[in-house]
Amino acid sequence: MSDFNSYSVRPLVNFKNVLVNGDEYLCRRIVKKGSQETESTTQESKGVLIKKLSRETEFFDYLEQPAIQEAAYNWLLGQVEELVKEQIGQGKEIIYKDSLSAANLNAYLQEKAEKEAISGGRVSKEKIVEWYKAEVAPCLVKAFEAKLGAPLDSSKVKVLTEMYEKVFSKFSARNSYLPKPAWDTCEKVLEVLGDSHMKQYCLGKLPEMKEPTMDEFGL
Repeated sequence: MSDFNSYSVRPLVNFKNVLVNGDEYLCRRIVKKGSQETESTTQESKGVLIKKLSRETEFFDYLEQPAIQEAAYNWLLGQVEELVKEQIGQGKEIIYKDSLSAANLNAYLQEKAEKEAISGGRVSKEKIVEWYKAEVAPCLVKAFEAKLGAPLDSSKVKVLTEMYEKVFSKFSARNSYLPKPAWDTCEKVLEVLGDSHMKQYCLGKLPEMKEPTMDEFGL
């Protein structure tokens, strides 16, 4: 980013080691360059780091523009249509208007985004932690209480859940390993959890997170 009023387009390779924070996104484009002398064309990947619109101010300023309103409205109609198709695919003979409410559409879009993120291996640490706190932590506490044959006091629950929050957050990272005790606990807890896209994502990633042993290196 050059300054607060402009952005510099550069060869994409220049962004290789650039850390993109949550307020920015990298736009990429392959540019064709022709040569009149050789009548040949070459391709070059270019990129530019753009600051995201502010949700509180700029976003709503954009929505006041008629053409943007029309585009947003047409996009919304398309999403409602997808929600209807989803219900038809579930075998429903009647589509109730209430099922197309803003709350239901929001839930549908959240689930859709989660599926796409998981299938693309792009689950964020924040999403993992949110899921962990809602579904995994309670199950984890129950598992330890069953093993000990007694309820855990609040201080031990806090230590346990915070420790495994750090463990489960590693599912969002690449090339991350878990010590065998933590790996075994994760496997057992995941097995008894209710089915979800996030559970399937973690189960799929678990094998590659097992910490290598000396035997596996032939030592």
